[in-house]
Amino acid sequence: MTNALQFRYITRTAVSLLTALAVAAATLLVSGTPAPAAAQPIGTLSLMAQSPFVPSEGTFRAIVGWSGDFDPDLTLGGVIYNPIADESEITEPPGIPFAPLPYVNASSLERTPEGHLVLDIAIRSVEGGPERIRLNEAGVYPIQIDLRSPDGATLASLRTNLIRLPTEAAEIDVLAVSTVLEISSAEGLTVGLAAELLTDYPELPLTVVIGDGVLTQLENNEVLAADLRNALNGRPVVTAPTPELDVSALASIGRSDIYATARATTFERLTNVGLTPSPDTAIIDGNLTTVGIDLLVRLGVEVIIDTGNNSSRASGVLEGTNGSIRVVQVDTNLTSSMRGPNRSVERVHRLLAALSMRAATDRSPIFLGGSALRSVPLTSIQLFLNALQQPGTLGTVDLVDAANALPLFPILPDEQPTQNLQAIEELIQSASTDIATYRTFYVNGGVPPAVFERSLVEALVAGRNPTDRTRALEQLVTSLDERFGTIVLPEGQSVTLAAQRAEIPLTVENTSDGDRTVMLLFDSDKIDVTQDQTTVVLPSGVSTVNVETESRSLGRSPLRIRIMTPDRTVLLAETSYGVRSTAVPGLGLLLSATALLFLMVWWVRSITATRALRKHPTNVEPEAVAEAQSGS
Repeated sequence: MTNALQFRYITRTAVSLLTALAVAAATLLVSGTPAPAAAQPIGTLSLMAQSPFVPSEGTFRAIVGWSGDFDPDLTLGGVIYNPIADESEITEPPGIPFAPLPYVNASSLERTPEGHLVLDIAIRSVEGGPERIRLNEAGVYPIQIDLRSPDGATLASLRTNLIRLPTEAAEIDVLAVSTVLEISSAEGLTVGLAAELLTDYPELPLTVVIGDGVLTQLENNEVLAADLRNALNGRPVVTAPTPELDVSALASIGRSDIYATARATTFERLTNVGLTPSPDTAIIDGNLTTVGIDLLVRLGVEVIIDTGNNSSRASGVLEGTNGSIRVVQVDTNLTSSMRGPNRSVERVHRLLAALSMRAATDRSPIFLGGSALRSVPLTSIQLFLNALQQPGTLGTVDLVDAANALPLFPILPDEQPTQNLQAIEELIQSASTDIATYRTFYVNGGVPPAVFERSLVEALVAGRNPTDRTRALEQLVTSLDERFGTIVLPEGQSVTLAAQRAEIPLTVENTSDGDRTVMLLFDSDKIDVTQDQTTVVLPSGVSTVNVETESRSLGRSPLRIRIMTPDRTVLLAETSYGVRSTAVPGLGLLLSATALLFLMVWWVRSITATRALRKHPTNVEPEAVAEAQSGS
């Protein structure tokens, strides 16, 4: 054994001996005789309740329960130890005894209606009589409470802590505590339990987080939704888009709209059940890159709550390109210290002692609750919230206010998002485009657009297997393509127009389960359609659309007919009609023919008159007659 180890061994041994001597001395001061060895356990001593904080001139009350047979001659007492100097000492064996707790007869103690024993310990700082135990300074004092048999044998013991406050209220170091209640749909703090808890603490600024499945549960149960709504009394709730999406991954492929739409849809659903969404607070457990931070800033997010699923991210500030967001990390370790159905009161007051120690050393706000509350009994949560309402070293604050009071500890954004959506970017875009087109096409009946929108979001759920995600997107695109194949036109037909203006009956079949909006497009060299493109609603089944046409010439002309979605993105069906016109053109043709006939008549008559004038003797010019005479 090395010298260092020998020294540590000797030191620990000496401390143990001194501690044992001190305890024995304390016992002698109280009883005058050494305490007999502990008797065979015949019951359990449990802490049922206690004072969370004690003023410097006040009384510490501990209510203890005894599960064994009650003997009026049982005595209750114990030891107060020196105040602890470090938070880690709370779970370690107590140190040196500071003062004994006089043993009093159980029959002389006050009893609760349940039969529990009430032990009052009066303390003082300077003033007060000898019946009060003098605690020189503020701090956390470990206490051991023993139950002894009539012959002085210790039957059972328990340990807790007395938190003595400073004499002056101004000297009290108050730790800001923000409590996050995460409501679960199946375990832990369910909707019913949460409503009960919120009703009991209407003034506490509790942050309520709606967990997975809870919103659907509220939508399907109006009574449950009303209970929670009334219990919240206007307090907002925080929730992630349902289902959870990787904000950074979507922003990295330029699809911030998917996250924003999912968030808006979730907020609308919350509003529909009478709850108030909190727009400035978000739940993010995945990696956050710069583009993800910028997207959240644009959406008005100021604080991100990490409820405990991403323990690698500490509280601090995430800087983006266009702004910053505060990150709140729920302390799952401290919250988990309240877990367990046994000795729950001791667990809670041990947590209060730890927080009081922290208030004296680091007054940065602390955040408790989150997912770690799932295994904490409701009674323990109530006990903790009761303590928060008492004047002492802890103060309740709103989460956003607590986040703004955090030290400006910078957090580096992640280089890559949790998901990698680059490889399926085109597939996502194709599905999104088809859904937008289907929205213009759909009227009623069949599969509504919202179903496909939800399928797209579900395919992009954070943490989903990449192979499953790709397969889901491919199935979505295929399903949409099938919906676009429900419009049928007959094959090319021949139509004869007996008049220059006439209607062509166009037969269209809609095999969908409801009405669909389509756009009709027409194209021909010699046939004019009154409206070369028109939007109509086709009912399910076979229907006829009358198309007004006007022929510009006699003979046969092809008329091409296309049916497209209203946004002219998808060609739904097409055909070509052979249109034969037997009608003489109208007024224009008549006027042209009349003018040509008039011109022909005038021309014929002009030629005839000129020839007749030349052949008649009297029509010879005088100069010609004179020349004829001189020549003769």
